[in-house]
Amino acid sequence: MLSQLLKEGLRTLDQGPMATPGAPIYDEAIGCVTTIEGPAMRASTIWCLALAGSLAWAGPAPADDLKGAERLLCVTIEVTACGQESPCEEVSPEELNVPRFLEVDLAHRLLSTTPASGENRQTRFEQLRREDGMIVLQGVEGGRAFSIMISEASGKLTASVARESLGVVVFGACTPAPAAVAAGK
Repeated sequence: MLSQLLKEGLRTLDQGPMATPGAPIYDEAIGCVTTIEGPAMRASTIWCLALAGSLAWAGPAPADDLKGAERLLCVTIEVTACGQESPCEEVSPEELNVPRFLEVDLAHRLLSTTPASGENRQTRFEQLRREDGMIVLQGVEGGRAFSIMISEASGKLTASVARESLGVVVFGACTPAPAAVAAGK
């Protein structure tokens, strides 16, 4: 996202000799903003590489431990749809009516939209397994089969929904539900 903004707002190195010395440009090779002039360009490039390296070493953010949790609050991060006769493409959750937030009640085997969504949707799932650090939910409703896997250690969610001639993959993240949600408020 940042690199796209930089690309739109700054010239790139491939604009050649017309570039003004000292003017900021976007260096696509390293993904950073730099300048044309000799030492300044080298210093800027080194700084950008150091920044990129430090971000790469930062590692993943700490995750929520879901072991023993009976109610979860999950968020949709990415949705990809594949049709039988069309290529797979990333789509917004709204395009396929996928909720942005989902409450998962493991004890009652129930998936629900959050009250703030105003949708009041619920779906029961038939299968629930906790195995090898994964929570696995499966069900069928309205001509669609779904399967959801949630890592107890990281909270990462991967879901698939299938119906005739269409498959959807959803990536997301879950956390133990806040006390108010768990209490049904």
